[in-house]
Amino acid sequence: MKPYLLFPIFFRPIGIVLALIGLVFGYIYLFQDKVLIFADHGSGNFTDELGTTCEVLGLIFIGFSRLKNEDERTSGIRLNALYWAVVSDLIFRFANFGLLSLGNWLKIGFIHRIAVFDDLEIFFPLVIFIARFYFLLYSAREGRKESSLFLLPYKPYLLIVKSICILFFILIWAIIQFSAIDDLIKKDLPTELFILFPICLLIWIWSKEKNETTDIEKVRLKAMHIAVYINYFLFLIATWVIYGFAYLQVLIAGLLSIPIIYLAVFYLLLPVPKIDQIETETMTL
Repeated sequence: MKPYLLFPIFFRPIGIVLALIGLVFGYIYLFQDKVLIFADHGSGNFTDELGTTCEVLGLIFIGFSRLKNEDERTSGIRLNALYWAVVSDLIFRFANFGLLSLGNWLKIGFIHRIAVFDDLEIFFPLVIFIARFYFLLYSAREGRKESSLFLLPYKPYLLIVKSICILFFILIWAIIQFSAIDDLIKKDLPTELFILFPICLLIWIWSKEKNETTDIEKVRLKAMHIAVYINYFLFLIATWVIYGFAYLQVLIAGLLSIPIIYLAVFYLLLPVPKIDQIETETMTL
């Protein structure tokens, strides 16, 4: 796979510096809340926003800058690690949400102390990705066999979750259009039911297409690359313009944004089957 949407090699040291600055700002914001730096005249403190921006940009520059020996193999390893990291992060989020729901249902306090669901988790996909990427690079240099992209089989997962996701998309559209439906759903449907939507999205992006090929796998990895870029670009904008409870909603939306953006880009980039290929598949059926 050819190098794709990568920054020049000198962005890596810039990324390391930005990530370290982000850690310093994050420490000041979380543990030294009486210290106001970069404050405006209204005593507003921009330490959080600056720290988040530096950390996100730093991690992106570290993970998506060219290597000295960048080639198709290293690019394939990078995108494989990215796909693996996003899926792993989504699984972690679902497990975390499940713990919180279980704690609320059983009224067990210590579960809330185990479950972690805060601003820091926005960095988890990038941290996991960088760690996985350099681990795979080290393994490749040691002569170990490259791990292939693991995907669930097409049947029966994909057909089922596609149908469920389509129903949820229709439901979300109806909620946006008609406030009465929103009130009806809040009264009659448990909140926990809506966790089924991101779970189905996860299975969708983790399942093979009907005719999965090497070319489709390349499109899959490129789509994830683009989705991560778009997701963090939108997140940084939200960091600077949205505050309070609305910002918490942005963090929750992050649970859905990467898979939804990924699916949109994936099917946009997916090559149209050739006529002879369609005829062959029809004869097979």
